[in-house]
Amino acid sequence: MQRNVLLVMLFTVSVSGDGLAQGHPDSSAGAPLNNDSSMEIDQDIDEHVRVLPVTSKFHDSRCEAKLLIEYYQKGTDAHVNSELTNDVCGASFGDYTIRVRYKDAHGEIKQLEFEETWDREDDAEWTSEKDYFVGGDIDIIRVKAKDLSCKCKEPEA
Repeated sequence: MQRNVLLVMLFTVSVSGDGLAQGHPDSSAGAPLNNDSSMEIDQDIDEHVRVLPVTSKFHDSRCEAKLLIEYYQKGTDAHVNSELTNDVCGASFGDYTIRVRYKDAHGEIKQLEFEETWDREDDAEWTSEKDYFVGGDIDIIRVKAKDLSCKCKEPEA
């Protein structure tokens, strides 16, 4: 009997002030796997988890939002968890784009983009969990958040 097993390794990506990214195995995910270790995943879910930080590029001088995304492929969808923080101003709003790069059944690399908005009334962390339909018989290569904008709301008089 043949069994399909998918081995998943989590990586943490940190971006330094000079824009250089460093990736390393996530030590918080538990003990490192040795050659004899494996993890069995439901074969209906192709899970590749990456956590990627995005800093606001388009903002007013008082607003500095940071968006962290985590994603994996769930059948025909890209499942994306987003977490937005803004330490400069509490009540704020903006938008961003989710870009999904994937390989189709013919091996061609393609991409889809999804426009999103965010809005928060106070300094509480803003979160979102969404499934983006990509299509059947595909392999997701990468999901990226880009063009994050941020505006502080004016205090009500």
